[in-house]
Amino acid sequence: MEISEEITTIKYPKTEDQSPITGYRYYELHTGFNHVFCKGFIQTGPQTEKLMACFFAINFPSLILLSFTMKNICEHEKNFSWFWITLVLLILINLFLFLTAFVNPGILKRFPYYESLGKTKESVETNDQPFPWLEMQNGERSFKLKYCSTCNIYRPPRSSHSSKSNNCVLKFDHHCPWVGSDVGLRNYRFYFYFLFFVTIFSPNTLIAGIYHMTITFQKIAKDDDLDNMGIFTKGFSKCWYSLLLIIYAFFFFYYVTKLFWYHIKLISKGITTKEDRNRTYVKSRSPYNQGLWKNWKNHLFSKINPIPFSYRDFLSENEILKLRSDFKQLQSKGKLKKKSNFKKLEQKKINKNKLNTISTQNFDLDSDSEKNKNIQLESLSSEDIEKM
Repeated sequence: MEISEEITTIKYPKTEDQSPITGYRYYELHTGFNHVFCKGFIQTGPQTEKLMACFFAINFPSLILLSFTMKNICEHEKNFSWFWITLVLLILINLFLFLTAFVNPGILKRFPYYESLGKTKESVETNDQPFPWLEMQNGERSFKLKYCSTCNIYRPPRSSHSSKSNNCVLKFDHHCPWVGSDVGLRNYRFYFYFLFFVTIFSPNTLIAGIYHMTITFQKIAKDDDLDNMGIFTKGFSKCWYSLLLIIYAFFFFYYVTKLFWYHIKLISKGITTKEDRNRTYVKSRSPYNQGLWKNWKNHLFSKINPIPFSYRDFLSENEILKLRSDFKQLQSKGKLKKKSNFKKLEQKKINKNKLNTISTQNFDLDSDSEKNKNIQLESLSSEDIEKM
């Protein structure tokens, strides 16, 4: 394996045992717990039921808010501006919720372990094991790259293996139980925007509920000759749903606002949730802290990094053997979730009819120059490191 001294680049040499490319794509046989749809074009986290629960928890009360509370307020005020502002906020919340869930967080591709050693399958000896750590220098800054025995890669700085999705993720922040997906380098900004709009929407719901109850009780007190208990009873019967919205929005506002300010603090310090929980930089300043303005710019307004690999990439026979080994390991631990994929891998022979015809322009197995061709797992320039 080669590591550039000037940029953080990890390269795995393509050795002489290059196996034929099969007709199977990565999305058909991947061993991560995340779900892949539309033939590899869309992916989401492993807990889609939690995503749907979060969607329902936001939109069902919002439907009541718009259909009854906001409608009565707007009819009283004879102005629907508040209604449209609330609707736009709800649309933005749902947009960033699904972007957080469906944008690839930065999942890294797995490799056969002998490629991380720079050897062929036949040349690997039984005692050959990768180093658990690899040190590299980038200018005056040194980094430790940790080896992942599941994915067989040296992870770039700040990357981590998610036990929930069974994938290594670039700049892993945390696994969000509400979205049911990992939050990493490529989808963190959408997660933050989601929190931002929910933080605005919650007090909006709270104020709307209080205002609707106020005008309802005032109208009853003005039009009907009732005592205080009668006013309360009749008023509650007419706007009980607004009271439920007030209670719901209060607890929602408390939790989400607390979480939102927590992430404001993390961005300002230039650290991730994982680094904060592990107390990585308690006694020292984070080397990724570039100051308030650059931290916010890099987190929320910089260009989104390209995906490390596509789920539509074709697999080689050696990569399929690696995936078969992963499936058997998961089966032994009782964690196998994609049994249909496992049945495909259990076939004794790869379907020769699905072998992909490779153009000699792109890939020539007999070419000496291509035998030493490198594939790059992850390439992060010094500027990219600063952004992270």
